[in-house]
Amino acid sequence: MHETYRAKNEKLAYERLTGKLVEVGRVFDAAQKAFRNVRIRMRSLPKSLAPVLAVNNSAADIERVLLDAIDDALEGLATDIFKAPCDPNGAGRL
Repeated sequence: MHETYRAKNEKLAYERLTGKLVEVGRVFDAAQKAFRNVRIRMRSLPKSLAPVLAVNNSAADIERVLLDAIDDALEGLATDIFKAPCDPNGAGRL
């Protein structure tokens, strides 16, 4: 029994050292940061797109602009969801 317990503890220690085992709090914090970045990027779309959409009369043009902006936002999130998004007004990171 003692050997089994020691072996399991050694396995857990090894998995922590190799990064296979992480604290649930760190996972939660990372997920929270990722979702916050999704929210920031998506909520920045209206402000950055409003001037472009205001001059478009065609539904097809508006749809294209919206789809391009959403695709760009999603691509940015796919490459680094944990990095803070850039301010659409050029003021650096949000």
